[in-house]
Amino acid sequence: MEDNADLSHRIIGNLRMCGHFLYFKMGDRAGRRRIFAALLHNGPMPQKEIQDMLGIKSGSISEILAKIEAEGFIEREKNEKDKRQVNLKLTKEGRRQAALMRETFDRRAEIMMDCFSDEEKTEFMLMLEKLNEHWARLELSEGPPPFPKPRSIKNKEVKT
Repeated sequence: MEDNADLSHRIIGNLRMCGHFLYFKMGDRAGRRRIFAALLHNGPMPQKEIQDMLGIKSGSISEILAKIEAEGFIEREKNEKDKRQVNLKLTKEGRRQAALMRETFDRRAEIMMDCFSDEEKTEFMLMLEKLNEHWARLELSEGPPPFPKPRSIKNKEVKT
Protein backbone atom coordinates (compact mmCIF):
# COMPACT_ATOMS: atom_id res chain seq x y z
CA MET A 1 0.00 0.00 0.00
CA GLU A 2 1.30 3.44 -0.93
CA ASP A 3 1.85 6.04 1.72
CA ASN A 4 -0.36 9.12 1.65
CA ALA A 5 2.29 11.40 0.12
CA ASP A 6 3.04 8.99 -2.75
CA LEU A 7 -0.66 8.57 -3.47
CA SER A 8 -1.19 12.37 -3.43
CA HIS A 9 1.74 12.77 -5.87
CA ARG A 10 0.23 10.19 -8.24
CA ILE A 11 -3.17 11.91 -8.10
CA ILE A 12 -1.63 15.33 -8.84
CA GLY A 13 0.41 13.81 -11.67
CA ASN A 14 -2.69 12.25 -13.19
CA LEU A 15 -4.64 15.50 -12.83
CA ARG A 16 -1.77 17.29 -14.59
CA MET A 17 -1.94 14.78 -17.46
CA CYS A 18 -5.72 15.23 -17.68
CA GLY A 19 -5.28 19.02 -17.75
CA HIS A 20 -2.67 18.75 -20.49
CA PHE A 21 -4.93 16.51 -22.56
CA LEU A 22 -7.93 18.81 -22.15
CA TYR A 23 -5.90 21.92 -22.94
CA PHE A 24 -4.08 20.62 -26.00
CA LYS A 25 -6.20 17.80 -27.40
CA MET A 26 -9.83 18.80 -26.92
CA GLY A 27 -10.13 20.41 -30.31
CA ASP A 28 -11.19 24.01 -30.84
CA ARG A 29 -9.59 26.60 -28.60
CA ALA A 30 -11.46 26.69 -25.30
CA GLY A 31 -11.87 30.49 -25.06
CA ARG A 32 -13.30 30.69 -28.53
CA ARG A 33 -15.70 27.79 -28.00
CA ARG A 34 -16.88 29.20 -24.68
CA ILE A 35 -17.60 32.61 -26.27
CA PHE A 36 -19.68 30.95 -28.99
CA ALA A 37 -21.51 28.90 -26.34
CA ALA A 38 -22.21 31.97 -24.16
CA LEU A 39 -23.64 33.94 -27.07
CA LEU A 40 -25.67 30.98 -28.32
CA HIS A 41 -27.12 30.36 -24.86
CA ASN A 42 -27.62 33.97 -23.69
CA GLY A 43 -28.17 35.89 -26.90
CA PRO A 44 -26.66 39.33 -27.55
CA MET A 45 -24.53 40.66 -24.70
CA PRO A 46 -21.81 43.25 -24.03
CA GLN A 47 -18.15 42.25 -24.31
CA LYS A 48 -17.53 43.06 -20.62
CA GLU A 49 -20.34 40.72 -19.56
CA ILE A 50 -18.90 37.87 -21.65
CA GLN A 51 -15.44 38.61 -20.25
CA ASP A 52 -16.67 38.52 -16.65
CA MET A 53 -18.81 35.43 -17.18
CA LEU A 54 -15.97 33.42 -18.72
CA GLY A 55 -13.09 34.86 -16.68
CA ILE A 56 -11.09 35.84 -19.77
CA LYS A 57 -8.63 38.75 -19.57
CA SER A 58 -9.57 41.95 -21.40
CA GLY A 59 -6.74 41.78 -23.95
CA SER A 60 -7.34 38.11 -24.66
CA ILE A 61 -11.06 38.46 -25.23
CA SER A 62 -10.54 41.49 -27.49
CA GLU A 63 -8.13 39.49 -29.65
CA ILE A 64 -10.42 36.45 -29.83
CA LEU A 65 -13.48 38.57 -30.62
CA ALA A 66 -11.64 40.49 -33.36
CA LYS A 67 -10.79 37.20 -35.08
CA ILE A 68 -14.33 35.82 -34.69
CA GLU A 69 -15.78 39.07 -36.03
CA ALA A 70 -13.36 39.09 -39.00
CA GLU A 71 -14.52 35.56 -39.83
CA GLY A 72 -18.13 36.79 -39.94
CA PHE A 73 -19.37 34.80 -36.94
CA ILE A 74 -20.32 37.76 -34.71
CA GLU A 75 -21.51 41.30 -35.25
CA ARG A 76 -22.00 44.35 -33.07
CA GLU A 77 -25.32 46.04 -32.44
CA LYS A 78 -26.55 48.87 -30.22
CA ASN A 79 -28.08 47.78 -26.93
CA GLU A 80 -31.84 48.40 -27.07
CA LYS A 81 -31.99 49.59 -23.43
CA ASP A 82 -28.79 51.66 -23.42
CA LYS A 83 -27.86 53.04 -26.84
CA ARG A 84 -24.35 53.89 -25.57
CA GLN A 85 -23.61 50.21 -25.07
CA VAL A 86 -22.77 47.74 -27.84
CA ASN A 87 -23.78 44.11 -27.73
CA LEU A 88 -22.12 41.25 -29.52
CA LYS A 89 -24.33 38.72 -31.23
CA LEU A 90 -23.86 35.67 -33.37
CA THR A 91 -24.58 35.96 -37.06
CA LYS A 92 -26.58 33.23 -38.78
CA GLU A 93 -23.30 31.53 -39.71
CA GLY A 94 -22.06 32.11 -36.14
CA ARG A 95 -25.11 30.31 -34.71
CA ARG A 96 -24.49 27.42 -37.09
CA GLN A 97 -20.82 27.31 -36.08
CA ALA A 98 -21.72 27.48 -32.35
CA ALA A 99 -24.18 24.61 -32.71
CA LEU A 100 -21.55 22.56 -34.56
CA MET A 101 -18.96 23.30 -31.84
CA ARG A 102 -21.44 22.23 -29.16
CA GLU A 103 -22.28 19.02 -30.98
CA THR A 104 -18.59 18.20 -31.50
CA PHE A 105 -17.74 18.99 -27.87
CA ASP A 106 -20.62 16.86 -26.59
CA ARG A 107 -19.53 13.93 -28.77
CA ARG A 108 -15.90 14.22 -27.64
CA ALA A 109 -16.89 14.49 -23.97
CA GLU A 110 -19.01 11.36 -24.24
CA ILE A 111 -16.20 9.42 -25.92
CA MET A 112 -13.67 10.61 -23.34
CA MET A 113 -15.82 9.39 -20.48
CA ASP A 114 -17.06 6.12 -21.99
CA CYS A 115 -14.51 4.16 -19.94
CA PHE A 116 -16.73 4.80 -16.88
CA SER A 117 -20.13 3.37 -16.01
CA ASP A 118 -22.89 5.87 -15.20
CA GLU A 119 -22.36 5.21 -11.50
CA GLU A 120 -18.60 5.79 -11.80
CA LYS A 121 -19.20 9.04 -13.71
CA THR A 122 -21.49 10.27 -10.95
CA GLU A 123 -19.01 9.30 -8.23
CA PHE A 124 -16.11 10.87 -10.13
CA MET A 125 -18.07 14.09 -10.68
CA LEU A 126 -18.90 14.30 -6.97
CA MET A 127 -15.24 13.80 -6.05
CA LEU A 128 -14.12 16.48 -8.52
CA GLU A 129 -16.73 18.91 -7.18
CA LYS A 130 -15.53 18.21 -3.64
CA LEU A 131 -11.92 18.81 -4.72
CA ASN A 132 -12.81 22.04 -6.53
CA GLU A 133 -14.73 23.33 -3.50
CA HIS A 134 -11.78 22.49 -1.25
CA TRP A 135 -9.31 24.23 -3.57
CA ALA A 136 -11.60 27.28 -3.82
CA ARG A 137 -11.60 27.51 0.00
CA LEU A 138 -7.79 27.24 0.04
CA GLU A 139 -7.56 29.99 -2.55
CA LEU A 140 -9.82 32.27 -0.50
CA SER A 141 -7.89 31.72 2.70
CA GLU A 142 -5.16 34.20 3.54
CA GLY A 143 -1.84 33.29 1.98
CA PRO A 144 -0.80 29.98 0.46
CA PRO A 145 -2.01 26.72 1.96
CA PRO A 146 0.19 25.55 4.81
CA PHE A 147 2.86 23.16 3.70
CA PRO A 148 4.80 20.88 6.03
CA LYS A 149 8.55 21.29 6.27
CA PRO A 150 10.39 19.08 3.76
CA ARG A 151 11.74 15.76 4.99
CA SER A 152 15.44 15.06 4.80
CA ILE A 153 16.75 13.94 1.44
CA LYS A 154 19.49 11.26 1.47
CA ASN A 155 20.11 11.90 5.14
CA LYS A 156 20.79 15.61 4.53
CA GLU A 157 18.44 18.09 6.12
CA VAL A 158 16.77 20.51 3.73
CA LYS A 159 16.90 24.08 4.98
CA THR A 160 13.66 26.02 4.86
